[in-house]
Amino acid sequence: MKKLITLLLIMQALTTMAQSLQTSNAMVLRIDSVCVTDQKLLAVRDRQLAQGKTTMANAIATFEAVTREALKAAAGASKRFDVSDMDAARRMERELQTEMAMDLSAADREKLRNEMAHKALLVDWVLQCDITNCQFTRKGNYGWTCILHITPIVRDRRSETLRIIASRPFVSKIKKMVIRPTREDAYNEALSTMKEDLVEWFTGTFPVYARIMRLDEANNAVIDCGTMHNVERGDIFQVTHIDRQINDDGKTFDTETVVGTLRAKDVLIDQTACSITSGKDEIINLNANGAVLQCKMIMK
Repeated sequence: MKKLITLLLIMQALTTMAQSLQTSNAMVLRIDSVCVTDQKLLAVRDRQLAQGKTTMANAIATFEAVTREALKAAAGASKRFDVSDMDAARRMERELQTEMAMDLSAADREKLRNEMAHKALLVDWVLQCDITNCQFTRKGNYGWTCILHITPIVRDRRSETLRIIASRPFVSKIKKMVIRPTREDAYNEALSTMKEDLVEWFTGTFPVYARIMRLDEANNAVIDCGTMHNVERGDIFQVTHIDRQINDDGKTFDTETVVGTLRAKDVLIDQTACSITSGKDEIINLNANGAVLQCKMIMK
């Protein structure tokens, strides 16, 4: 019974995960590689590994993990994305290798793997980050301080070249530096001083995306974002017709055509009524025919 319940939970979680991504209107951001590139730390790690020691290797793994979580939290707090958690998908993949999962038929295991692959592929943007400098200073018997430099890079996964959409270096705030008992604690302290700046960068750099849910009786366009996404009255949205097609090789691709603009009028928690300020006839016609109309906030 325990095995059955566990398998059902795995299947339900994967199905929910795939369905939520298929119906999501926000841009899906996957937190990808987060790597220490500080040559001094890497040199210490390599020397220690040659001696059979793993102190710095373990510390670097910790630095990368906590930075990944901080970026994930900041991206989520900006309310600009659906943040894709690849670690969760990897955990489910490991579950599929367990004895319990072996009770599934080969077809069912393949179905679950396909759903996880769907999650991995259904991504608009990927976020990578280099931890470029991590300078620790010993403060007598009190502990450590850390000056930290990181550079998050957001790339467009839908482009063949993974073009860079935005990138910016961040440095921990020296005035807020606090002595901590261990290097790991000092690193976390330095990272915490970047939190507000990271959220502000995500919020100010990346627009809100939404879709038209319906047109009301006055032909106002009701879109599926609101105050919870930091939308305000007067915000302008560009409307794009997204048309999915299949090429001669059987691969799907999207064509995007700008068809008009909207202005936010009545903003609720999770939806907003907008007046159609341009392209009214085409928007009404496309909406009536069930077309996918994506709305992108014009950044101020």
